[in-house]
Amino acid sequence: MGNKIGTKESAYIHALTSAGIAYVITKACSTGRLSSCGCDMTMKDGNINGCSDNVLFGTEIARKFVNLGERKMKTRMSLLNLHNNQVGIRVKFFISA
Repeated sequence: MGNKIGTKESAYIHALTSAGIAYVITKACSTGRLSSCGCDMTMKDGNINGCSDNVLFGTEIARKFVNLGERKMKTRMSLLNLHNNQVGIRVKFFISA
């Protein structure tokens, strides 16, 4: 996301995008749409099949994806974007846990 200045609106967009990506990956894991992951069998969420969302996997993959371009740059703006991405992923993890 090529914003040149840090604004509260761009911070919100980065956080929301990161949370959305983490959510989609997490749901895809628990519904079997991704072959590289599956249910989190350590938790039971009341589903008949006993499949809980694999939040740890979803957040880890989302973190790698959204931070890929930012990690290469090492600018003040990229550090701000990394922070905002992490906030969105933490919010997603907190809501899901």
